[in-house]
Amino acid sequence: MIGLIILRQRFSTSSFSGALSRRHSTEMTAQALLFYSLGLAGFAGVRIIVPAFYSLQDTKTPVKVAFAALVANAVMGALLMHPLKHGGLALATSLAAGLNFAILVFLLRKKMGKIALERSCHLFSKAWGLPWVMGAVAFIISQQGEWVQAGATPEKIGLLGGSIAAAILVYGATSFFLGSEELQLVLGG
Repeated sequence: MIGLIILRQRFSTSSFSGALSRRHSTEMTAQALLFYSLGLAGFAGVRIIVPAFYSLQDTKTPVKVAFAALVANAVMGALLMHPLKHGGLALATSLAAGLNFAILVFLLRKKMGKIALERSCHLFSKAWGLPWVMGAVAFIISQQGEWVQAGATPEKIGLLGGSIAAAILVYGATSFFLGSEELQLVLGG
């Protein structure tokens, strides 16, 4: 999420080919990418929590909550479209995803009793700085090139790919040195 937010301008600049007349398209794409990336945690959370309801033989609750989130998305989209244009629609979608996830967590806790969210919150608070370090590395590397000209030049693609690769390496190394349980699980230890 942080990487997309930080590199959104670079992604959109590399996506459009042609002359500087595409600058407006690049800026609009970057704005939409910013607002959509804010919702990634909500989208991922919904994908993780919905199967918990299915395992409890409850298929109706996720559908009802998704419908409520859809209505909320439409209302927020109508409210945010005027001040933020297409970015408002993207932001409304992200906010609706977060709302969907929050309601599902609340209802699952109500249905099952106490869920061990404290441990997840502890792990999150322990690692909250990792994405920012990763994003800073990606940003610093991506600043090295010339991004004014539209289009996917080899230099832009190399810098974008290099900044992503360096960010992933920094994230992995920092996770390793902090003793991340998730990384140990991925590495098979």
